Amino acid sequence: MALSDPNCDGVANIWPSSGKAPVGMGIVVREREVLTCAHVVNLALDRDKLEAAPLPDGAKVLVKFPYCGAHVEIMASVATWFPPVEQHRDCAVLLLEEAIPEECGVAILADIDGHLLSDDELSVFAATHANTPGVQIDAKFDRRVGQGWAQLTCTTKSLSLVSGCSGAAVWDKDKQSVIGMAVAKVPTNEVPVAFSLPVSTLVGSLKDLPHERKTISRKSHLSWLLVSVILFFFMLAHFLPTQGGSNPNILPWTKDTRTLSAFFGLHFYIFLAPFPLWIWFRHTRSFARHHWKARVPPFLNLNPYMSNSNGPVGAGITLLFLGLLPAYAQGHFARIVFGTPATVGIRPSSFGLDPSDPRLTCFSKFCQHEDVGLWSILEWSPYFDNVYQIGGPKLMKVVTYFPILQPAILLGVTLTCWGLWIAIILKTFNKHGGSNAKERFN
Repeated sequence: MALSDPNCDGVANIWPSSGKAPVGMGIVVREREVLTCAHVVNLALDRDKLEAAPLPDGAKVLVKFPYCGAHVEIMASVATWFPPVEQHRDCAVLLLEEAIPEECGVAILADIDGHLLSDDELSVFAATHANTPGVQIDAKFDRRVGQGWAQLTCTTKSLSLVSGCSGAAVWDKDKQSVIGMAVAKVPTNEVPVAFSLPVSTLVGSLKDLPHERKTISRKSHLSWLLVSVILFFFMLAHFLPTQGGSNPNILPWTKDTRTLSAFFGLHFYIFLAPFPLWIWFRHTRSFARHHWKARVPPFLNLNPYMSNSNGPVGAGITLLFLGLLPAYAQGHFARIVFGTPATVGIRPSSFGLDPSDPRLTCFSKFCQHEDVGLWSILEWSPYFDNVYQIGGPKLMKVVTYFPILQPAILLGVTLTCWGLWIAIILKTFNKHGGSNAKERFN
């Protein structure tokens, strides 16, 4: 099992094959792949830091895993390497000779837009000396700069990114993700500044680098939470009156009318459900490489990136009450309105008909016509003049209805929402794939 702190997952440091001292850090991205800087590989092979000549055949380095104990070390060959003089491509992938122990964990990289990272608190782990356990260096995200780099400002007192930190994972505490790889530092007389290669830049060079593309924000998550709760309330408020008996009528327009309760419920679903379902789908896709429970938006946390804190029970409750039950209620409403079906009436005078016409069954001022139904009309000319009404069997309570067009929209949007819900379920419980490094990078 991976370490309980995801900040510790996939931490590695790179040594020369002689094992004298570490020259940089690395990030485990698959069980046999380690991401690091190209110039770190140069240093591990006793080459000049910015050497651009091809690597010697059979070049190997030693990789150790400081969070997994002092004795976990594996030799690795170089699967992919770019000349470090190309600053935006100062990256390399090492292929381990054997898979890492499961407890070492695999880091999950996230491509997040820069404006969502502004002033985020970051952490970089550095184990750059042979006989020290390593330290966590705190920093803040500053801005994206040239060469595809991102600028970081170190905030840990008396500590900055020192030599040997290159290749370290840049962990975003707020987003709970690895958002880049440390690549360089600039010593100043005031605030120490460092640079990283964002995941988006790394993916530009390493097309098969496993990562997540996160497009959610606190604002979108809060909107999802608010609209989802409102949707659940209105679906429940329209569902209870359809059950008959002494079930409460929470809303005034649902009183004593099973058909209209279902009819209004259909409309609340198609107006409210698409937005939270789309946000939910984006969240599920944003956490595609996480455990299934992290792919469910956190209901009790206002930070969408803290879905790692979701327990299976909490995630299951969210799936049930904010997803499955509203979808079920919509199906229930559709059965009442379209399966019974509901009664569609007309005003006879609007069509020049006399209430005594044998084709009419009149109850009050509205009558049922044998040629009028949910999907049929008498004529189009007065269509938008409130001439068609829908209600229960005797049309005692009715509302304006537009045959053909209205049911088509109701069913079309409902089926679209159900399709999106099915996609959410499939993505939530689909175990992410990923081939090993030999298949991907070698």
